Amino acid sequence: MYKAVSPGAINVSLPILDAIALAGRCGFEGIEVDPQAALAVGLDGVRDALQAAKLQNAGFGLPVAFRARGTAYDESLKQFPRLVEAAAKLGADRCSTYILPWHDELSFEENYDLHVETLTPCARILKDHGMRLGLEFVGPQSLYRGKRHPFLHTLPDMLMLAEDIGTGNVGLLLDAYHWFT
Repeated sequence: MYKAVSPGAINVSLPILDAIALAGRCGFEGIEVDPQAALAVGLDGVRDALQAAKLQNAGFGLPVAFRARGTAYDESLKQFPRLVEAAAKLGADRCSTYILPWHDELSFEENYDLHVETLTPCARILKDHGMRLGLEFVGPQSLYRGKRHPFLHTLPDMLMLAEDIGTGNVGLLLDAYHWFT
């Protein structure tokens, strides 16, 4: 285990090379590296910056529009292998996303089927590159209570989804607050 930072999760918006340098100066041992940003500035430059800052690539957020079917999903899934390959070249071994604990239109069963259908190809692509997919459940009742269609929001729920995806490389991203709630 090591101390890593996800700049986007703490609302830090810096160019990737600046974020890497800052994380290194602040004593982190790893940083999440957006593969799209890394490709934009060049993988060699990002690799050099990670080495200079003595940081590991702590992974990246899932850049696939998996919450719906259609063009946005299809296009983002088509780009995904290129991004996973770039992340792998930079030492990443994990990718993660959160699962919304409700849906305004889809029933629980329809939403569950959608998640299995759209996340399975993502997990397979990651597995082909030796990577894992972490799914975060969003636990606070205030975020799903009163919603038309509550959805997965507990640790057992998320383990069931990981099992049903069935690729063997899907597990949990634990947010201590969501776990507590």
